[in-house]
Amino acid sequence: MEVPPKSIFFYLLFNLVFNVLAKFTANKGINNLPLLHLYTLLDFCLLCVVFSIFYNKKTKTYLFFLISFVFVVFAIGYAVKYSLYQHNSLPRFLESLFVVVVCCHFLLKQLNHKSNTQQEFEIFIISGLFLYYSCCTALFGFSGELLSLSRNMENIVWNFHAAIMLCMYLVFGYAYIKVKEK
Repeated sequence: MEVPPKSIFFYLLFNLVFNVLAKFTANKGINNLPLLHLYTLLDFCLLCVVFSIFYNKKTKTYLFFLISFVFVVFAIGYAVKYSLYQHNSLPRFLESLFVVVVCCHFLLKQLNHKSNTQQEFEIFIISGLFLYYSCCTALFGFSGELLSLSRNMENIVWNFHAAIMLCMYLVFGYAYIKVKEK
């Protein structure tokens, strides 16, 4: 089964909706951290679905489902213990580490295969995810501590985050262009 570009498109739409909601609530002065907790849960589960499609093996699908379930239970427990109105640093950090490890495994596995259009698409998507999550792992781990930074420094950090996210989206766009060409 090939990885349908539609699943990645759905992931992009999902991100668009949450980014618009986060921006809207922030502009209205509403604490949007509960939204970030929900985003983290859904993002992790959606990425596990995408990864299970990429790997295309029943055992991997069950493994990703089990990992999703454990992560959801952990993230909900974390939110209950530490409050929905604080950064979810540990769940975001663990999500990021998980995505980096899965991306590395997938890319190393693909090094031994001949390339075709579908594999090129998968490699670009995984590379975009790897770029974003590997650059932002420390940022997610220390997001709660960022509140103690000056406003200018905080803007620099979050602008860096936005630039890395833009790079990921550009890599995704390039993957779609490559698929369309062939």
